[in-house]
Amino acid sequence: MRYSIIGGLLALLSVCIQPALSAEDCKPLQMLGSVDLDYQDGHVYANLLANGKPAKFLVSTAGGVTSLTPEGAAALGLKEIHDARVVLINDRSQSSESYVVIDDLSVGGAHIGHGQFMVLPPSESSNTDVVGYMGADILSHFDVEFDFAAGKMNLFSQDHCLGQVIYWKHVAVSMVPLSEFQPTSSESRTGYAGYLKRFEQMWVPVTLDDKSVPAQISTSPYSRIQSDIAQGAFGIDANSPGSERPANVMADPDTFEHTFSNLVFDGVTVTNPHFVIYPYNPAQYARRIRRTDTRLANLRDRSPAHIVIGMNILSKLHLFASFGERRLYITEASGPPKSATTKTSAPPPAPATRAP
Repeated sequence: MRYSIIGGLLALLSVCIQPALSAEDCKPLQMLGSVDLDYQDGHVYANLLANGKPAKFLVSTAGGVTSLTPEGAAALGLKEIHDARVVLINDRSQSSESYVVIDDLSVGGAHIGHGQFMVLPPSESSNTDVVGYMGADILSHFDVEFDFAAGKMNLFSQDHCLGQVIYWKHVAVSMVPLSEFQPTSSESRTGYAGYLKRFEQMWVPVTLDDKSVPAQISTSPYSRIQSDIAQGAFGIDANSPGSERPANVMADPDTFEHTFSNLVFDGVTVTNPHFVIYPYNPAQYARRIRRTDTRLANLRDRSPAHIVIGMNILSKLHLFASFGERRLYITEASGPPKSATTKTSAPPPAPATRAP
């Protein structure tokens, strides 16, 4: 399930971002926290502490905002405050304008003080131990290493020497620009990318089969492309060489899978990347659009062709997201991927992956 976000800003978290220092004054990497990653049903989870209580979050780099389910907030003893300046709306036209305050959110020892987090609209399934979603709005206050093969997410101070971040053994390395907002096209309403500061994601430039496109880094199970983008930018449809019907017979009949030749992050190449090609119908989101008369995001805004890179590809890589430098460093995975754990109950619906 997807969510729209309309409204204004939430209060910023009390994590300070230090200004970059000159080369002679710079410091070595300083790890602030480390948390084990757990893989279930293709999703990535992290066990945090919220006010000292265990809290299992789904790691959603494409989620936009860190948020909690109503059940998760209640389980943590958090009181909902009903006057948020942000509105979350799901595809059943249910909305939430509530948020909670967590005095101390510990991410593997890295502490975030007095953070305000949106509460999601009611979910269809409350039988889950997942209390919410951790998005890039939290992660962007640190520099973050994703060692998917080892099942680790490490948080570092942004106060370190420029470019001195790859400390593990590697064969190839890539450094690409990292943006927290989706690029906007000239046809957008305003051409203004930063509609909502707290709605942050991870966007990088890549080359897919010799086509340069923006890519969203997403810890969702599969890499994917909208069918209109696959057709328009790559000339691919369900009958193209390399396309096949999904193994899941219950899948949308207009959805298919395609294997490309290569995906290039500057100096690092992934061969035969696999993508799900799916239809996108803006009409199904029409009920979730409200007039705001502001520069906030509107789902009718057109955005440039892009792809989403999910865990089927990311699990083969080792990433260091330097939000302080606005760069993403990429190497090959440091070892064999960590085996998945036993299947558990499905997570609650995630926030929208569509950025302004």
